[in-house]
Amino acid sequence: MKKIFFAIILLLSVVTAKAQSIFDFPGLTTPAINGTARYMSMGGSFGALGGDVSAIIDNPAALGIFRSSELNFSTNLQHAFTKSDWGGISLTGNRTKFNINNFSWVINFPSYKEWGYLNSNFSFSFNRLKNFNRRAIFKHNALDHSLSDLIVDITNGLYENDLNKLPDAYLNKRAGYLSILGYHGYLINPKAIGSNQWESGVTGAPQATYRLNEWGQLNDYNFTYSGNINDVFYFGIGVSLQDYYRVAQTYYGEVFSNGKFNLATTTIQDGSGVNFNFGFIARLSRAIRIGASLKTPTSYSFKNQQFTTLTSNMAAAGRQMVITVPDDKKGVWDYDYTSPLKAQFSVGFIVARNAAINIDYVLTDNNTQKFKLNGETSIFNNENRDFKQYSQLAHTIKVGAEAKIASNIKLRGGFAYITSPMSAEAQKNIMNNTVQTDMEYFIDNAQLYGTCGIGFNFNNVFLDLAYVYNRQNQRFTPFEMYKNTIKGDILNNYHNIVATIAVKY
Repeated sequence: MKKIFFAIILLLSVVTAKAQSIFDFPGLTTPAINGTARYMSMGGSFGALGGDVSAIIDNPAALGIFRSSELNFSTNLQHAFTKSDWGGISLTGNRTKFNINNFSWVINFPSYKEWGYLNSNFSFSFNRLKNFNRRAIFKHNALDHSLSDLIVDITNGLYENDLNKLPDAYLNKRAGYLSILGYHGYLINPKAIGSNQWESGVTGAPQATYRLNEWGQLNDYNFTYSGNINDVFYFGIGVSLQDYYRVAQTYYGEVFSNGKFNLATTTIQDGSGVNFNFGFIARLSRAIRIGASLKTPTSYSFKNQQFTTLTSNMAAAGRQMVITVPDDKKGVWDYDYTSPLKAQFSVGFIVARNAAINIDYVLTDNNTQKFKLNGETSIFNNENRDFKQYSQLAHTIKVGAEAKIASNIKLRGGFAYITSPMSAEAQKNIMNNTVQTDMEYFIDNAQLYGTCGIGFNFNNVFLDLAYVYNRQNQRFTPFEMYKNTIKGDILNNYHNIVATIAVKY
């Protein structure tokens, strides 16, 4: 049996065992198209056209296209539909949520010049970059391995005295929380009295169930300044403050010939970060524009908390046991994270002043991401090595089009394709003495967007509507073992109805 957990002796004496892995922050390396209805209806493709407040996040020079001040507000009704496939069993989940996508204020400062620096703009915007909004359920009738086999793997080398006194066992920095719960729930047993080698207490091929209830968001608070030189060259610089909040309630259970158990884990992730963005747009002719931008890695500080309960009913125990990690011993760990570097290149076309087409290409260098704590990366050598080994360049193509069909009506459409940020061979590697109890992880595959919308102009008031469909497959692994037959798949479908109202003055 392959051991995928790393024991680092020099770190066993730290106050809290390291817990993070390269799968600890869903959504940060997989971009989403979110924003105003106009932006979303064109597939998020505005890097060379500019003139939309959501495009400022991609390329701050998009702010330079504005000729007046503007207030902007967007809402989003999102329906998430999931379909899982695990061991030939397919199940579905649904969740609907109303969100605020965007609020923006653009302030225009004209120079009243006919040549040179014609005007500048300043903007503040709130943007919901990503929604965590789904329910999912998986079932499997006969796993090759039990979670107890993994607990055996990470417990070998420990003695019963390391685990048998509650709540003191949670203070033992040599013992992981899963080892403690598994021992007291009779999921594992020592091979002999006084032995430091363990065996599973489970017999037979387990029937397994996994449920996920997830919610939260990634928000961006952006401040951008831009300038317009001769209506030919536009530049912008922006700073974004971001906050990440995600709650995941997971339930993993097994039923086997000599009993059953259920492991319930609630994970709360709270983080904040900052990044900078630089960009330009150049008008090559009346009909052609190009644009480019560079977004620095976001420097985040995270705090994770876990609340865990194991409910076990084993024949060897003769009764049902409920073992809850006390709140004062709950898993808590802090760490810093640096997100990937991003670069965007764009070209836009104006067709007879009645239509526009934009194409964006975004390159995300996921190899640049890393963990650290108080500026030190050495204690995360294994995790950062995993980033280097499993991360891959992500490519995003976005195409959008807009056409005026009447004096005050525009039709829009677009699509986007985003490749996977991580290799399909990636694994969740965690130390044996981790306080973390959720062993499952998801690997993002490519995602696809299809978008459409309509816009109405009532003098200085604009109403835009959009429908956006997002589809993404993920590879699901409940815990890491040799056999890939325990892996499953999930298809995430998101349907968004977006409305934006904007007032120019």
